[in-house]
Amino acid sequence: MSNYVSASAGADNTVLYTDADERVFQYTGGDRNWRNQNPGNVRSNSIQWDGKIGSAGGFCIFSNPEFGRRAVRKILSNRRKENKTLSEAISSYAPQSENNTNAYLKDVERRTGISGKTRLSDLNDSQMESIAQAIFIHEGTREGTVHQLKPKKNPPTGFYIWHTSHDEKVRDSHAERDGKLFDFGNPPAGGNPGDDYNCRCWAEPLSSLPNTPKTLNSIFKK
Repeated sequence: MSNYVSASAGADNTVLYTDADERVFQYTGGDRNWRNQNPGNVRSNSIQWDGKIGSAGGFCIFSNPEFGRRAVRKILSNRRKENKTLSEAISSYAPQSENNTNAYLKDVERRTGISGKTRLSDLNDSQMESIAQAIFIHEGTREGTVHQLKPKKNPPTGFYIWHTSHDEKVRDSHAERDGKLFDFGNPPAGGNPGDDYNCRCWAEPLSSLPNTPKTLNSIFKK
């Protein structure tokens, strides 16, 4: 299972996913429902579906396909409780304004062997699942390609020497840190070099802790 935490539409119908490690992946090509990890092409609206992490082209983007499948099953379950026929359920799911609803229904009937006149409340769970699977197939099965665009960020660790740009624009608080030793994991107020707004200072990482008295005396002076 993927571990995506956010997603958005990219250029040229691509979808960009960001995972928990801040890596960015681009889904290109294939069918829209594959790019959105939304097997049933569930429309994006005010419903806060489990696993929904974005939208693209008016459709939900899910963190992984299983959440998209759950959404379709929940929609069908609701139509079942409403005592809808299969025809009514498909008309609601794939309205004529956006689909060839008649062709959609005929495809689902052909794949499931269930008549459009059948009420969903008369079907067992296995038959309901066959309808969901027919929807997934009808919406598209073509896979595309996934490219990693941004590698995982590995924050620096260990000690470093603070260096300024040595000009009149250096702020006083940073000038006081010039040449002194700090720890990436325990930065001074405002952060490490470059973290503060418009900071042009830079860090010289150290592979080992210096042992000269002059340098040791400056450790963590902030």
